[in-house]
Amino acid sequence: MRQLPAEWEKLATRKGIPPSARGIATATGLATTTITRLIFEGRTSPKTLRMVADSLGVTQDEIARLARISGGHDLGPWDPPRDAHLLDGPTREALDGLIRAIVKGGRDARSADEQKIGGARSPWKCATAPIAGAGGSSARRASRGEGRRSRGR
Repeated sequence: MRQLPAEWEKLATRKGIPPSARGIATATGLATTTITRLIFEGRTSPKTLRMVADSLGVTQDEIARLARISGGHDLGPWDPPRDAHLLDGPTREALDGLIRAIVKGGRDARSADEQKIGGARSPWKCATAPIAGAGGSSARRASRGEGRRSRGR
């Protein structure tokens, strides 16, 4: 079995994990081969990166740096948190826009046609019904205590 690089050994030892690929694999619940590929080849998935970072008590960026994974390395599709399904359509659209704005400096994942109004939609798109009674001038009047005026009856 190959000797871990010194920085990896240091991180494992600091967390009480045996300083080996097998020790890190056991601590993360991953296969030893998965850890070996990460450490020595820089091949990984976003899930593995998260799990190793959590187990060693460092950021995912730190693990990527140690594994010599450059910032431009494609980690594959992003998995949103489990409770992302609770978000409504407008919030999902806002998050889609935020993610695009963050990564735009590196590359824009959408083609020029998709960027036009009516282009490809987010896979998170969902239909949402307006909330009954929300918005509109009657709602504003009611919030100011200005209900409908009677016509002298």
